[in-house]
Amino acid sequence: MNVYLYVEGGAKGNLVSSLRKGFRLFFEKTALRGTMPHIVACGPRQDAFKRFRKAIESGEQAVLLVDSECQVVQPASRVNPWQHVKERKGDGWVKPGRATDDDLHFMIECMEAWFLADKEALARYFGSGFRKNHLPKTENIESVNKNELFRALKRATKESRKGEYRKGRDSFELLQKISPDQVFACSPFAKRLIASLEQRCIRRC
Repeated sequence: MNVYLYVEGGAKGNLVSSLRKGFRLFFEKTALRGTMPHIVACGPRQDAFKRFRKAIESGEQAVLLVDSECQVVQPASRVNPWQHVKERKGDGWVKPGRATDDDLHFMIECMEAWFLADKEALARYFGSGFRKNHLPKTENIESVNKNELFRALKRATKESRKGEYRKGRDSFELLQKISPDQVFACSPFAKRLIASLEQRCIRRC
């Protein structure tokens, strides 16, 4: 049975194909190569949840990947992800009847947190004028507040060859270039995601 990964982001137009390509090339550098999930760009997070809910209630092998938007109190090894999105203001999501805890995953507060795991890839992408020292120095990328992260990216890139970081232009291009192994080493939530996808895809695809 095919596995479908419903991802927040890539709202319309070229961003749909950019998101799919970004995640595909990211996952192709892992054990998923050759057994990839179908990547579905869903746009806004509420749309992602609605599409996931419809899919899983119809019996599809579906996984939902969204930003947590704020700090997740529980560690990845013991997380109750549905409790987080149920209690978070602006979500209030109720776990669909067919869903399990392993069907919901977080890119932590925002996908850009993954970029902090491979700052050298950012430096190569943005080129001359990139200021790596403006990025958060913590190795715990999951603890970085999303607003702080976007401010840091703006400061680090504003004098670079490519100019200031722009989510639509840069995010999925960077996703193609960063090292998954470095992301998994820095993010237990990312490691939780890849372990779940490997179990589903390699054994079932």
